[in-house]
Amino acid sequence: MNRYQLLFDRYVTELRGAQQAALAWWDELIDAEAGRQEASGAAEDVVRGRWPFGPASHPYVIAAYRKYFLACHDLNRRLDLEAHGQSRGEVEESETDWGADGEPEAAGDGWGEEWPIDPPTLLIEMLEGRDDELAEFMTSYVFPCIGEENGQPS
Repeated sequence: MNRYQLLFDRYVTELRGAQQAALAWWDELIDAEAGRQEASGAAEDVVRGRWPFGPASHPYVIAAYRKYFLACHDLNRRLDLEAHGQSRGEVEESETDWGADGEPEAAGDGWGEEWPIDPPTLLIEMLEGRDDELAEFMTSYVFPCIGEENGQPS
């Protein structure tokens, strides 16, 4: 099995659990605020004012995303070492690399050969069509990976 597919499947399983906890937390926040508000519709507006990104901003969701972001980054690095015997940062580019074809054609399951995948692509974009409920849930997720420096995990 493709290691990215395995990583993605584990992420989806963990993210589903985080989503359930986040939605329960969100409902509790709204219920608690509704007890303080005269108009029931105002409760969600007040909660959304405190948590503008909604339930996707729950710490469990952030933790799952961060864990698998770093795992994907690590897998990319390992794949690079397997392919080149050194990290990509140490590989000198040559003119023969210019214009190289993109990712190889995917197999019937949509995963194809193992090819480095940008962590946000794997964790956010690839949810679409594979788990549309989680894809919708994560549309308001805007946090970069914690521990990132210049777009790369530190």
